[in-house]
Amino acid sequence: MPRTTPGESGHIGGHDGDIPTVSRGSERLSPSKEPTRFGTVFAPDDAWLARQPRELVLDPDLPIIDTHHHLWHRPDHRYLLDECLADVRTGHNVVATVFVECHAMYRADGPAELRPVGETEFVAGVAAMSASGIYGPARVAAGIVGFADFPVEKMGTGYATLWNAFKRIAAGASADEKLALFSGTARRAYRLP
Repeated sequence: MPRTTPGESGHIGGHDGDIPTVSRGSERLSPSKEPTRFGTVFAPDDAWLARQPRELVLDPDLPIIDTHHHLWHRPDHRYLLDECLADVRTGHNVVATVFVECHAMYRADGPAELRPVGETEFVAGVAAMSASGIYGPARVAAGIVGFADFPVEKMGTGYATLWNAFKRIAAGASADEKLALFSGTARRAYRLP
C-alpha cells in the first residue's frame, strides 16, 4: 500500500491544497505521478510504464469485455480511439469495451442540464468509428455509461409514467423477445459475438 507524506501545495488535477508525495518502497513518485485519487487524473508516466513487466496472456482465445474505460483530450494528455486500441491490442482477446463518463467533451453552450450530452455524442461517434470494422475487430465503446441530470419536471412526464410505458410495450412479449428488446440491442448494433 502506498505511503503518503505531506507534500507541496498547488493546483494539480482540479484540486487545490496539500498534495501528498507518494512512495512505493524506495521509489518516490512526484505528486504528478501519484496514483489517481477520486476526481484527479494525471498524464501517464511513460518512463514508469516502460519499466513495468508485460502482463502475461494466459488465455489468448478468451473473449474479454473491458467494462470500464474513459476517452478524453486534456491539456496534458489524450486518450482517444488510437490510444484505447493500442491498449486492447496487447495479446488479449478484447472484443468490446464499455465507456464510463468522465466529464469530457461536454457541450460548450446550451442549457446546462444538456451539456453532458456532448460527452455521449462524442463517445457515440468513437463507437461508430470502431463499429465500422476499419480499426479492427474490437468494438470500443460498445456500451456507454453516460451522465445527464435531466429535471423530470421539464420532460413532461414522470418516472412512473415512463416505467409503465415500458411495461406496456413489453407486456405481450415472450421472455426471449424481452431479452432481445432490452439486452440484445447492443449485441446486434455493434455486431458482438
